[in-house]
Amino acid sequence: ILHRVVGKGKLGFKLCGDDQIAIEYPVKSEDVVAVMTSFERKGKEYTAKNILYRIYSFWWCSFIGLRPLKSKLVKLIYKLHSKRSR
Repeated sequence: ILHRVVGKGKLGFKLCGDDQIAIEYPVKSEDVVAVMTSFERKGKEYTAKNILYRIYSFWWCSFIGLRPLKSKLVKLIYKLHSKRSR
């Protein structure tokens, strides 16, 4: 499982995963087994310090409480699109 570290509190790290609907806290440092420093997407490498990745991460984790609504909207749009295609 790969989550972003979005903060640190007295009890440990605060983590945000793409499919989570709440910040995970506390996560102790001994529970962290690796740190991602870069990734590849469509043949291009991005570092964790890349400004576009940082903006995306900030946006995605800032609106964590809206994720259930996003999922419902995507399902509704897909359902409506499927009906129109018939």
